Amino acid sequence: MHLKRWITGLSALPFLIFLVYKGGVFFASLVSAASLVALWEYYRIVAPGKAKWTSGIILWWGYGVCCAIIWAAYGMGADLILSLIALNLVTIALISMFQFKTARSVLELIIRQLQGIIY
Repeated sequence: MHLKRWITGLSALPFLIFLVYKGGVFFASLVSAASLVALWEYYRIVAPGKAKWTSGIILWWGYGVCCAIIWAAYGMGADLILSLIALNLVTIALISMFQFKTARSVLELIIRQLQGIIY
């Protein structure tokens, strides 16, 4: 079982070294893909099992903001990152404002989404 993981890891190592060495867009793409996978795993752990329409939109918005933060850090500097986090908070607050009357767990979902993005 562990031998397969070692073989996979060792065969992917030259590709990873190449992407880190090339840098630029290649490295930003690698970091963006790794961040999306990590955020998907985080949402799978903390989000409710049966996501409603609103929670689905909040989580998908989180994926978009995650990629936007990575590319903002790559191309435009760190100043835009705080603006994207604030925009994320305002947007998910507006989305969830209509659902809060029927689903009280929306606030927890917002907190978890924001924690996942910042983490």
